[in-house]
Amino acid sequence: HQVAYWWEDGKLMPALHGYGSNATGITVYDGKVYITGYYKDNNKMKAALWINGAEETIDLPAGKESRITDIAIADGTVYLSGYYYENTENIACYWKNGTLHVLAAPSGSTHYRASKIALHGNDINITGETDTINGSSVDTFYRPLWWKNGTLENIELPMNISRARAFGMTVDENGNVYFAGYYD
Repeated sequence: HQVAYWWEDGKLMPALHGYGSNATGITVYDGKVYITGYYKDNNKMKAALWINGAEETIDLPAGKESRITDIAIADGTVYLSGYYYENTENIACYWKNGTLHVLAAPSGSTHYRASKIALHGNDINITGETDTINGSSVDTFYRPLWWKNGTLENIELPMNISRARAFGMTVDENGNVYFAGYYD
């Protein structure tokens, strides 16, 4: 059973939630520790944001399971990446100061997730993945996704590659977006 925890300078801090919880991202801003994740609530996963260990209220799709995967903060504005479940599909989204925004679906896909978020100026960059292409499930064959300001952008892959994932993302001082991951 997973329990969401955090550490400060190697010292274990109080649990964020009980069994069935997971912490997925952490940042410090203006002296406060922001932690993202999710936990089980009535047998459904519920996205969560904790500030200094206390859960904050965010806009969640009513009755839907959801997860928060990453966090970025700029000028006091909190951005969260994640996804929620619609029936059996995953829908990528992000939150800006607790308000939910749904991201554009890849062509023919209703099964897509957001995993990382990075900011530069007014640009919001989010990476994620889909395992449904043109309406067909591709099982464990993932395709990386990238949204810039809510618009789906292209991530180039080598020819004949059907499985790739982007796990890391950062933006340099010029606004260039970098991804790290794998393909096979």
